[in-house]
Amino acid sequence: MSEQAKPNQKRVLIWAVTRSLSTVLVRALSQIPDTQVIFEYYMAAGWNTVPDALVNESSQEKSLVNMEPDVTFQSVKAMYEQDYPGKSLILGKEMPNMLGRRMDVIPHGYTHIFLIRYPAKTIPSLNKVYGFATSEMKRAHLLGPNQFEMMDELYEFVTKTRPHETAVVLDAEDLMAQPAKSLQLLCEATGLPFSQSLLHWDPIKDLPSNWSMPKSLWAYSSTVGYFKNAFESTCFRAKTGDSSSKSQEQDDQDLCRFIQDAQPYYESMYKRRLIAQ
Repeated sequence: MSEQAKPNQKRVLIWAVTRSLSTVLVRALSQIPDTQVIFEYYMAAGWNTVPDALVNESSQEKSLVNMEPDVTFQSVKAMYEQDYPGKSLILGKEMPNMLGRRMDVIPHGYTHIFLIRYPAKTIPSLNKVYGFATSEMKRAHLLGPNQFEMMDELYEFVTKTRPHETAVVLDAEDLMAQPAKSLQLLCEATGLPFSQSLLHWDPIKDLPSNWSMPKSLWAYSSTVGYFKNAFESTCFRAKTGDSSSKSQEQDDQDLCRFIQDAQPYYESMYKRRLIAQ
């Protein structure tokens, strides 16, 4: 780290399962003054490795692949580890399943937040987002890979091989139920400054100037509305469920299997979570 970097600069990396309010959490923490956000570049690197045979050329699947052809796992690691003069906080958000178990590309020098959420909520929600994808694509790359298992493996790797790097677990349901207490507890555990102002923000439509995101990911997300709720949000809040959609989910054998496979790993992480008293 160069002499130009702020002496008290913090580096925090949020590892999240999909549909776990991770973008909302980034919106909250990115309000800390002089923050630089690095957002889902491992996703770009991961999608660059998807076999062409699994891609439907005539669908939106194609826009997921080769989002940023020059982005590699090593280049993303270098991005995280480079100097950021004048910044007080380097805040990253990534998904463990996009690493493909490449533990060697996890950046050094970061505090790690592992954001989890009940599989019966996250997996059906992701299934709706990827409604355009074929069943084979979902099973092979979108829903089938057990992201909760990879989250658990990543947590074990960080805590066992990097004891000097703080690792904390946060459940999104706790964050929604008790946002002030949970966020304050998270900030205390990670050494971030907490203030009540982090609990509210203004709705936006465009990518904030202090966020760095793969251009094609932003373009794709703008088209399908992937970040719509997070960018239009103003606080942490729960979204009411749809009983009819829940009934359909129970009839989907693939979804039920994905949820069942994820549950043991979720429970393992859940036992380690920060608890707001």
